Amino acid sequence: MNGFFERLRLRSVRLRNSTLGVLVLGSLLLAGCQDHPGKWDQARIESYLAEKYNLTLIELSDDAPGSFSGRGEGDEGEVFRISVRQLPDRKRIEYEMQGNHGSVLDGSLEMP
Repeated sequence: MNGFFERLRLRSVRLRNSTLGVLVLGSLLLAGCQDHPGKWDQARIESYLAEKYNLTLIELSDDAPGSFSGRGEGDEGEVFRISVRQLPDRKRIEYEMQGNHGSVLDGSLEMP
């Protein structure tokens, strides 16, 4: 009978440790997302736009909290004026790129 209670206690400890680990990991993940929910930093926005539009150069700077502007250069030499606006309450980024050859590219990005 003593062995039964010992096994029961060990299972209880394992379950408690597993549950605690999941709770701690979940809390850390949530805490990391709470820093700037619904916002991307400048480097991440630059990387996203460069990849999406094949930009060989992109330089953005802060305009206001959550807004960026700057320029980018496409792989075919077109130079773009870029403006980015983040809407963290809607978890959305909106951007517009106006090229010196007349092209206008705009779009938005929904964030998880």
